[in-house]
Amino acid sequence: MSSIYCSALLEYCRPGLCPDWRRLDRSDRLGNCRNAMNMAKNNFDIPLVVRPEDLSSPDLDELSGMTYISYYMKIDSPGYHATMRMIRGLLKHGAVNNFTTDWADGKLLCNLVKSLGGIDGAKTLGVEPVLTAKEMADPEVDHIGIMAYAAYFSSFKPAKSSAEKVVFTTQPRDVYVNMESSFSLRIDDSDVSPGDIRAEIRGPDSNPPVHFNWSGRKAEGTFTPKETGIHRVNAEQAGQGDVQCEARAPGGRVHNIAAVYRHGNYVMNFNPSEVGVWQISVLYDGDHINGSPFQVHVYDPTNVKVYGLEGVDSSQAGDGDVRVDILHEGSHVPAYIHSQRVGLYKIDFTPQGAGSYTVHVFFNDNEVRGSPYTLDIVDSSRVSVHGDGLRLVPCHRTADFIIDTHGSSKGRVNVEITGDHKIQVYYCGQLVRGCPFVSKAYDAGLVIVSNVPKSAALGVPAVFDRSPWKIPVLDPKSFNVSGDGLKFVKINKPAVFSINYLGEFMENFQVFITGPTGRTVPAEIVSGTGEQRVEYVPVEIGDHRIEVKFNDSEVEGSPFLAKAYDASAINVTPITDTMVGHEVDFKIDVTRAGEGQLEIMVNNGNLPNNVEMERTGVYKISFVPIAAGIQTVDINFNKESIPGAPMTCMAVDAAGVSIQGLAEVVAANRLAAFTMVTESSGVSEAKADVVIYRILS
Repeated sequence: MSSIYCSALLEYCRPGLCPDWRRLDRSDRLGNCRNAMNMAKNNFDIPLVVRPEDLSSPDLDELSGMTYISYYMKIDSPGYHATMRMIRGLLKHGAVNNFTTDWADGKLLCNLVKSLGGIDGAKTLGVEPVLTAKEMADPEVDHIGIMAYAAYFSSFKPAKSSAEKVVFTTQPRDVYVNMESSFSLRIDDSDVSPGDIRAEIRGPDSNPPVHFNWSGRKAEGTFTPKETGIHRVNAEQAGQGDVQCEARAPGGRVHNIAAVYRHGNYVMNFNPSEVGVWQISVLYDGDHINGSPFQVHVYDPTNVKVYGLEGVDSSQAGDGDVRVDILHEGSHVPAYIHSQRVGLYKIDFTPQGAGSYTVHVFFNDNEVRGSPYTLDIVDSSRVSVHGDGLRLVPCHRTADFIIDTHGSSKGRVNVEITGDHKIQVYYCGQLVRGCPFVSKAYDAGLVIVSNVPKSAALGVPAVFDRSPWKIPVLDPKSFNVSGDGLKFVKINKPAVFSINYLGEFMENFQVFITGPTGRTVPAEIVSGTGEQRVEYVPVEIGDHRIEVKFNDSEVEGSPFLAKAYDASAINVTPITDTMVGHEVDFKIDVTRAGEGQLEIMVNNGNLPNNVEMERTGVYKISFVPIAAGIQTVDINFNKESIPGAPMTCMAVDAAGVSIQGLAEVVAANRLAAFTMVTESSGVSEAKADVVIYRILS
């Protein structure tokens, strides 16, 4: 079997499926057959009853080839429906729903070859009958014979009606009263001559004459309207003809549509009940009007099925476009639609962060049923796992640990524990940070101790078999951890805290410090008598989690939370000089400095100030000087003076300023002087602006 014919058969069954079948490489027989058979399986569910290697072989036995091809010819097969669509496209009257009983009385065949004749008429066109008229009229006739005969008509096109033989190429536009307007047309049939063409334009109360200027089989028509209003070709002039209208559903059912005559126009209405391409035929005195039959694409957005982001199925909704809008915190998130196959789409988008996303799905700009949908995006990197059940656990007793999702309760948590006590924690299908955790199980009941003394004094070593063994008993909860390194700490500066204990035995201390982004911060432990000193350097602004453990057990208060800050990141606007009794204000921005305590004092706290929060981390500070002189503003962040502090400004009391030595008359071109006298302290340090005006008389 020709490998190219397989692709041609697919194109016949569904135009557009293999449009390039004529350009396939004839030497690639196996590749062509494999591609065509896979496409037939995916699109028409035709089984691979033979292998591509066998179908492409020149030694293919006839029975195997016929078996495979028969799947294209059965009732309701792709070839059956393709031939049915072809016949329906050729028919101008009537309907066809099968290749058996609909053909028995010969009417359908006559309709098919109305301008050609019946079977004998088809012969003159070269369509030889494959069965006799008697066989076609047999109610028990097999569908394959009629189907094969009907397929021969695929090379013919319906004959044009009188209305289709003349085509308007341009319509009148921008028509004005007493101004010539034009339109153009052409003759599309050799049986029609320019002398057969006439046109009549009917206005509200006048019929302006139409003049044609012919050039071959094309003409330009001109007319000059004499009044305003609608001008149209008036069907009344030719009399009310027999207007018939029918709508053919995609499934083949034909609906007759009533035509209502109103003032020279016919109005038709129909209510489609089936998704797909409907053919609307309009006939005037038995002939199709220009453009008939018309195609109407009917769709139903309620038939669109949404399977999350994995698929939007519009295959049962008709022809149309799928559109998706995704919103997150009021902003549009770009979304991409990928076609998996005809009518099936996959949606992709990149989340802008964790939270709720609203997904709107539209079909032909109509929102589908169930839309909008809500999608929750989670961030597994924010999930932490901790607890004693991740370390040393006793056998035959319940061990537990905590999974902290930091407020997100919408994600699914899965835990896998293998026989070696390896623990994997998944959040929404993703491994959380720190996995795998390994828990060490022990059984205290298997520990054997002999010759245990019945009693022992507190603080005195107990003697066991093969003693003496000195066993210091230490309680991790009795350790005291303290220091500034557990509170507010400066970034890029050493932070220190201490671990205090009683006794001389000290070992197996562990300190784990995690930065705000999950990065591990190195810590140095320096041992001393009764104390261990821990030093670390934070490099990120934010909360640092500090875990202090002894023999894998957390000490009292652990984990601790230290807050790293950067006072140099605080931004303060300049303070300007002012007058006594006038408000001075400036702004402080601590948004990038981290968490901490902000302290502001004016004149060592002797002058009150007012603090207003403009937005998170930005504050407006104001105060009113009550005495002239330098006003000093101290700003501390976590008890640390910020860079540039203290800040100063000058307050001036203008009420105590007077002018001395200014004469009313002075000589021209000679130096004149006067003195400004201040009674308030500090005014001498202020800046004075003097403006001298020349008065012309």
